[in-house]
Amino acid sequence: MPTDKKRVKNLPDNLPANLEAGEICPSTYTADQIFEKEPDKYARIAQALAQGKSALSISKAEKVATESVAIILKREKESIEGAQKLTQGLNTIASQTILLKIIEQAEAGKIPAGALGITFGVLRDKEKADLGQASQVVEIKKTASLEDVKGHLEALRKERDRDIIEVPESA
Repeated sequence: MPTDKKRVKNLPDNLPANLEAGEICPSTYTADQIFEKEPDKYARIAQALAQGKSALSISKAEKVATESVAIILKREKESIEGAQKLTQGLNTIASQTILLKIIEQAEAGKIPAGALGITFGVLRDKEKADLGQASQVVEIKKTASLEDVKGHLEALRKERDRDIIEVPESA
């Protein structure tokens, strides 16, 4: 029946349970079946995690549950971190080598001046990402209305006038 009255939700807390305690079994993901039946898949998942891929994309690509990917991340944490550190070190060496080549090419005039900024910028962004630093800085500018500016100027004038000490003229 239609009504104009506001409906109130009533959630009773004294209803009897529909399930017995023994009928509820929590799921425990171990990824043991993947490791035992498909060790190559297990290794690919760990490698993808080391590369920084998301659990969702890995689970779709490897056709496993995201929970399985999550447990592999927990179980293989040390291996994944070790692979990431190795990759970071190799990236640093590669960056240094490439930077030396860029310097050689620039000194020889083989790189157009306009391309140097872009080349250096990309290289610098990758280096900062490897070091865990921000590669971009977002500047937030506040916009002010004309009334805001006039009010601020008036406040500055009042402060200035308050600080002025008048000295009496001596005869």
